Amino acid sequence: MGVFARIFGTLLERVLVRIPVSVIETVSETSRRDLLGARAKIVVVPNGIDVSEYGIGEVSVKPHQAIFIGRLVFYKNLEIVFRALAKVIQVVPDAKLIVVGDGPMRAVWEKMVDDLGVRRHVRFYGRIPQGRKLSLLEESVSGLAQHG
Repeated sequence: MGVFARIFGTLLERVLVRIPVSVIETVSETSRRDLLGARAKIVVVPNGIDVSEYGIGEVSVKPHQAIFIGRLVFYKNLEIVFRALAKVIQVVPDAKLIVVGDGPMRAVWEKMVDDLGVRRHVRFYGRIPQGRKLSLLEESVSGLAQHG
């Protein structure tokens, strides 16, 4: 990610946390601490998965497949994952990365994947229904657990 994007993103965040709202929700204590200067109460609401939605039907396990589910925004730092994948495939040639979600960094990261030469190892799904997310997550986690 470019220096401009990092600086602009940080400045934008600092402006946004000063907007008068009653509560700001974030997903971790770390991000709560990062929201310095917020005028509102900050509440941590951890990410979670409703495990009762699992176990419906058979899932084919995909060995050496990892998954990212989330907004494609600069502070997720997926460029680190893509660079790591370029090294991982030297050792695990069939390694795959599934990217589920959309956001302002999608085009940038798709170009990066092409530039790194790992396009055949990465699949960008965009926004998909919850049931499909759960299937992809289960096949990725099961595959890593069984072959990891």
